[in-house]
Amino acid sequence: MAPPAILLVLVELGPKVPDAEYEDWCDNDHVPPRLAIPSITSLIRGKAADGLKPTWTGIYDFDSYQATQEPPYSLLPEKRSEHEKDLLPRFEAFDRRIYEAYTGHPDPAPSALYDPAKPAPVLVLIMSGMEPEAEEEFNRWYDEEHAPMLAKCPGWIRTRRFVLKEAGYTGTDAAGHPPPPKYLGVHEWASLDHDQTEELKAANSTPWREKVRELLTTRERRVFAHWKSYLQLRAE
Repeated sequence: MAPPAILLVLVELGPKVPDAEYEDWCDNDHVPPRLAIPSITSLIRGKAADGLKPTWTGIYDFDSYQATQEPPYSLLPEKRSEHEKDLLPRFEAFDRRIYEAYTGHPDPAPSALYDPAKPAPVLVLIMSGMEPEAEEEFNRWYDEEHAPMLAKCPGWIRTRRFVLKEAGYTGTDAAGHPPPPKYLGVHEWASLDHDQTEELKAANSTPWREKVRELLTTRERRVFAHWKSYLQLRAE
């Protein structure tokens, strides 16, 4: 069976797109055609809780990466509404990334807080890039130390890891935008103060972690609060 995949979209509206227009587009134009696609198993939106930009995110869960490359999903650009055609070029940033689940090691089992019918209140996205020769050490640290330590932290719901398959960036500030890092960790938490626990502080301060941090060429950390869910997660 092919591993699952996600589409991660990061959006900054900018001065040319009012919030109300964006919400209306999401609810009544963009999302409904995707709800009819069986390979999309979850669709949620989040709003930045870290004061950084882009302000908005959308995460679409797919059965597989292949499902993002074939009908019915691949035909959606041909069916864009006139409103959508007008809106997309006005975004300040529209950062679109497709990832496939990392298969080198199983993700830790979700905690008792995990409810497949209830999206997590907080999403922390950690995007990491490194030279190819550093990937083995990075993955070994994540699999053997970091993920197991996260799973013991109060408020932790689940962690999923992904590898970048493709990316595209459009918007009024698109010139010179660098490619995104290869690895993505999606960490679900019960509250925004999860990073204040002693357990998480310990997980983020081990000697092995400090060694791995020195190997990274890029690292992005974003925190989003759940904003809206359109399609319930499938029970596992």
